Amino acid sequence: MKSSPRRYLLIPLCAAWLLAMFFIYIELRHSGLRTLRDLWSILIQVSGVTFPLLFVSIYLSNKRLQKRFDNLSSSIAQAKEEELSRNRSIIEGTEVGTWDWNLKTGELVLNERWAGILGYTLEELKPIGISTWERTVHPDDMQSAEIMRHQHLRGEKKYYDAQFRQRHKNGEWRWINARGKLVEWTPTGEPLRMSGTHMDITEQKEAELALSESKRMLRRVLNTIPARVFWKDTHSVFLGCNQLLAQDLGQETPYDLIDKTDYDFFSKEEAERFRQDDQEVMRTGKAKIAYEEALKRPDGGLIWLLTSKVPLRDQDDKIIGVLGTYEDISLRKQTEFELIQAKEAAEAASKAKSEFLAVMSHEMRTPLNPILGFADILLESCTEEPEVSYINTIISSGQRQLALIDDILHYMRIISERVEPNNQQFNLVKFCQSLIEELQPSAGELTLHFQNGKLGAPVPVDLCVETDQHMLRRILENLLNNSIKYTHSGSVNLQLSMKASPSPRFQFTVQDTGIGIEASQQKQLFDPFSQVDASYTRKHEGIGLGLAICQKLTHLLDGKIGLQSTLGQGSTFTVDLPLQVVTESPASITTDRPTPRKEKFARPYKILIVDDKPDNILIAKALVESHQGQAHTANNGKEAIASCQKETFDLILMDLSMPLMNGIQASNWIRSHSSENQHTPIIAMTANVDKEAQNACHEAGMAAFISKPIQSQDFFQTLNALLK
Repeated sequence: MKSSPRRYLLIPLCAAWLLAMFFIYIELRHSGLRTLRDLWSILIQVSGVTFPLLFVSIYLSNKRLQKRFDNLSSSIAQAKEEELSRNRSIIEGTEVGTWDWNLKTGELVLNERWAGILGYTLEELKPIGISTWERTVHPDDMQSAEIMRHQHLRGEKKYYDAQFRQRHKNGEWRWINARGKLVEWTPTGEPLRMSGTHMDITEQKEAELALSESKRMLRRVLNTIPARVFWKDTHSVFLGCNQLLAQDLGQETPYDLIDKTDYDFFSKEEAERFRQDDQEVMRTGKAKIAYEEALKRPDGGLIWLLTSKVPLRDQDDKIIGVLGTYEDISLRKQTEFELIQAKEAAEAASKAKSEFLAVMSHEMRTPLNPILGFADILLESCTEEPEVSYINTIISSGQRQLALIDDILHYMRIISERVEPNNQQFNLVKFCQSLIEELQPSAGELTLHFQNGKLGAPVPVDLCVETDQHMLRRILENLLNNSIKYTHSGSVNLQLSMKASPSPRFQFTVQDTGIGIEASQQKQLFDPFSQVDASYTRKHEGIGLGLAICQKLTHLLDGKIGLQSTLGQGSTFTVDLPLQVVTESPASITTDRPTPRKEKFARPYKILIVDDKPDNILIAKALVESHQGQAHTANNGKEAIASCQKETFDLILMDLSMPLMNGIQASNWIRSHSSENQHTPIIAMTANVDKEAQNACHEAGMAAFISKPIQSQDFFQTLNALLK
């Protein structure tokens, strides 16, 4: 319990009073009280003793009280100093400036840190007043800071809290956060004094501005990309989206979509489908990327979407929702549909063209089959003139007609892009030599030579190359035949040379001493159906496809073809090809040279001829019997199957185009059903020389392919090779 000052005064008073009473008591006891005067006398005597004691006691009490008061004052002062020291340390530790503003006088008290934030010392800022703040604050921020101050002074805000820019000593603007409050009022209740702090928040503000700009940039990116973007929470509730998606769903801004679900915009079935996709992605943690889905429009039509969804994770990798995008691909789907239709139409047109070429090939070549076939047979049995000359004329005319048909059909295949190189390996020098030997009879009195290395480095005689041998043969045959046709005297030469670096290239040169070509006509010479002399009075035959075919085939082999010609002196055609050199042994290299032929079969083989044309059956039967074979016939595929079920044959000649059942169907049936003829060799015999037809024959189990019109020697060679 604390002692009060009154208590210290009461103690000496009580002691003096007790002492006086004690003296009075003693006196009364010894002398008794006789009169009032005697009583006053006693009191005066007692006062002479007690009052000095009282004054001494009061003096001592005051001394003690003053000491305690001094100690208390010292303690309070020390506590205040310690509090001020702590506050000063806290302020200095937080590096904030302090200010104290007298609203009446305008006096402003600042600490050193307040000035230091702006790069000054307090001394440099003197005289200090409210103008010190006003002349450093940014003009654009002055009004907002004043509004905050007035709101606080009116009691609308508990604290004054403003952010503004102040100019630093170095000229840059620093962001400041000023916080304070009203701490003193006048006796009439008017605001008198405000105190607060100044804090440099430039880095924080710049970070906030950067974050804000980053958010704005992200929003601009989301609203710029040509896709719809959205994100949802774990309950498939929209948390945000971009402007495109908001527009798709009939909302003005992306914020209008927040807290809504797919059920607010789509039918129950579609919304449930979307929700199930969301839940699957969040449940499995696996993304669903670029899957197509259809969305029904209000008018019943379909919108096609290309959608992707991925799990949305927080910083701890916990799945907190789903992030998705989709793109309206309705136009693309429509384009794809139209492309598919166009592709199907193109394929149908291509198929129709292929079928047309097959029919044309069949119909144009078939009539030549009996003409050339019977002429060939008659030539073997006829030895006298003029019959031999007549037959040779028939054969020559038929072969020219056949060459013309082959040129037309081959060119149509090339421009239809239905011809691709089929590489083989062969000896190049021997290939050129055999080509010259085969064309020698057609040269007549012309000199036809092969020269290796005359115009460049020679090709080694054992060098083998890999390319499409048949294409190369057709190119050189066309050029040589062309030169022979337009050269009436002199020579036609095939010259071969090579360049070994940087990669092997080979030059084939066909040089003649023919009529030559005018310079004005050379440019269109490789155009289809173009001729030097296109008049009805021309001396030379042809329709102008030979050189066009040569150019197309040369390009297919990645080569170049060129021409140099002088009218009246001759022409030189050069074919430059990048052929691949191979190192296989000669035994593995295929050759295109004919092998020796026998005139008769080893024994009378039993051969089934299947064809719907009587003249074709007649020529095939005659050829089989001329080589001592036994011929049996059938008019279509069904008759062929019936014959195969009754008899055993050594070989079957099968036409492809027949009524009731074609040759491909009949061959498939024979190969797929157990019989004595299941493995009997079947040879396709057709006027359709298309590569696709040949492939179809091989797929049906046919062993070989003979083109119509049938050549006697080729016919025997092919059959005899399979009958051995």
